[in-house]
Amino acid sequence: MEKDSRSRLLEAAIPLFAEKGFNAVSIRELSEKAGANSALISYYFGNKEGLYTAVLDFQFSRITTAVSNSHSLSPIERIRYYGKNAILIHQQCPHLMRYIQREVANPSVGFETVVSRHIASAYHFLHAAIANGIETGDFRSDLDPDYAALSLAGIINFYFMTKPLVSTFLPPAKNLDHAYIMQALEIYLNGVINK
Repeated sequence: MEKDSRSRLLEAAIPLFAEKGFNAVSIRELSEKAGANSALISYYFGNKEGLYTAVLDFQFSRITTAVSNSHSLSPIERIRYYGKNAILIHQQCPHLMRYIQREVANPSVGFETVVSRHIASAYHFLHAAIANGIETGDFRSDLDPDYAALSLAGIINFYFMTKPLVSTFLPPAKNLDHAYIMQALEIYLNGVINK
């Protein structure tokens, strides 16, 4: 089945905005890459900013979706679930890290309305898992859930941010993402589990 023009515009915009940034991509370039009339950007998204915001939402919404269905897991299982889903999200959205870096360095019109909301959902998920782990005695009582959640997100995201570099000096592995994240989770959990 042929994709509709809205889907084609989104698909074309994702790599263009990721590689060049919002300002460097023209409406003409977007419409040519999508094989769609440029007027359809206005029709579906209002303007180029609307298309960019839709791209951000499409990329970042996977984070919110991933963390919204696992609150019945134990605190330790939630931490592992987060790590495993981070792998899937970054594999499904190979441009996501570029969007994260661009938005942190130079926030766009979609930063407050889209990016912050989805990143906050991951932070709150980790914070709740850690706070719950402290309450149940699974995690050390001296942990600050704010910092512990931020630390875990940093450990995982740093890898994806620096992957082009670190993959040049890490030993070759069949699935480098999985190998790193599983190791990082074990190191993290070893530091927070109540012994």
